[in-house]
Amino acid sequence: IEIDRIMAHTYSSLSKSVQENQICPRHKRCASWEETTKLQELQAIRSMFDSPRSEFEASTLHAEPKIEKSLSTLDNLLESPPRGNLHKTPESFKGRPQVVSDFYRLKPSRWPCPPHVGRASGPFYTHRALPCCCPKGQLSFFIGLALKRVDQWKRDVKRNTCFSHVAQKYELYRLESGPSEKVTMNEEEAIYALRTMFYIRRMENKAAELYRLRLINGFLHLYAGQVGIYDHTEAIAVGMKMSISEKDSIITAYRCHAFAVVFGVPARRVFAELMGRKTGVSKGKGGSMHMYANQFYGGDGIVGGQVPIGAGLGFAQKYKGTGGVAWTFYGDGAASQGQVHEAYNMSKLWNLPVVYICENNKYAMGTSVDRHSANTNLYTRGDLIPGVRVRESEKQRRRLVDGMRVMDVREAMKFARDYALRNGPILLEMITYRYFGHSMSDPGVSYRTREEVKTIQTKRDPIELLIKLLVENGVKTEAEILEMRQSTYKVVDEEMKQAKADSYPEMSEIATDVYMKPLDKVRGKAPWEIY
Repeated sequence: IEIDRIMAHTYSSLSKSVQENQICPRHKRCASWEETTKLQELQAIRSMFDSPRSEFEASTLHAEPKIEKSLSTLDNLLESPPRGNLHKTPESFKGRPQVVSDFYRLKPSRWPCPPHVGRASGPFYTHRALPCCCPKGQLSFFIGLALKRVDQWKRDVKRNTCFSHVAQKYELYRLESGPSEKVTMNEEEAIYALRTMFYIRRMENKAAELYRLRLINGFLHLYAGQVGIYDHTEAIAVGMKMSISEKDSIITAYRCHAFAVVFGVPARRVFAELMGRKTGVSKGKGGSMHMYANQFYGGDGIVGGQVPIGAGLGFAQKYKGTGGVAWTFYGDGAASQGQVHEAYNMSKLWNLPVVYICENNKYAMGTSVDRHSANTNLYTRGDLIPGVRVRESEKQRRRLVDGMRVMDVREAMKFARDYALRNGPILLEMITYRYFGHSMSDPGVSYRTREEVKTIQTKRDPIELLIKLLVENGVKTEAEILEMRQSTYKVVDEEMKQAKADSYPEMSEIATDVYMKPLDKVRGKAPWEIY
């Protein structure tokens, strides 16, 4: 139907021009152009539309040639491809045949101009859109437009292809309804999530290698398996980033490398900070627990110490009327700290827009949840603050949001953000797992078995779960995912080499960056204090 509409004008011109047997100087073969071959190309196009829709959509998933972006920087690695802009019909073009004007209006600016059609400027078609009066020239022109329309449709189908899965049932506390149990994600979102998790996983594993080589000193709390505050839950930080607004603020604990990455800090600056180099996030003075970025208020070295600060960020959001939300991350061990409950009380008293996210990785250092907490339903700890969690399996093993599934995380956080803006604080419990010990000095096997860790890695790894969804839904092949993994790992490895070559800060920097405004009148300056 679409092709017939586009070709309506050409059909009428063909019937007249062929009878007169006009010869066009641009297409001298028009005189011998037989009736049987006029619409051969057009019929081939129409046959594409006559094929079953499901078969056509399946063929479009991998038909588009891939254009890999430069992976030299973190921005290029993680950014989503821009969508083509649509343009309105120019005033000078509105007098042309209606079918051409309609087609022009739907044309993205990146479509190339046919070689035999003139153009005044840029990628736009001009008033010389009809190449000539001959039937072959006009037919070729319209067929070209139709083919471009089909190609654009293929790209749109591929970009907007959604796949879904049914989330595990959410357990609710003081809520009548929770997040949607049917979770969907398009290809752009899935590729962003997978690339970012590959990036974080490689960065954390390389950091562990640097620590064993004694290039990193002091504390090192890795995030592999988790995301943010506790190891190996990359899905939590990535899912959070896909749900927030530019107005929001985030604070977490000492396991903060992944959060720095999702807010734009490249692995080179993370590695440099871990190794004490001056190119680090905090100029080499903060180390593993103190990394910051725009919107990200960093990690905190005190267990649970960041939670009252998160409540303060929520107070600032409400006081200034920014329309943002404060995201406060902490772990299952910190959930039993006194200051956490003080923050709960104040945020509910003033109905602050705060989302408290408890990353329950099942062990507070070496102590399991059921050994350190009388109430293991951590999402109910807020008293008057509502909470959400997800059932881990059908055998009544209750869990909050499954932090190992990036799609579940994103859906739960979207719901929590909307609720916090309208009603005040809400609490999420993310069930996750850390593959490493509490820190590099903890082998992580004295309080759990190696078989337990191996089972989680093989059955509930967040990266493998997402890869399985992509392959099963035909979005990516295993070969394409392997190529993506290798290219991302290559970027991280190169950034690690650059960080190792960076220099240490000068000794004169030892007393700088201590105070924003030096307290000269209060404490007196020593000769070696430089501000």
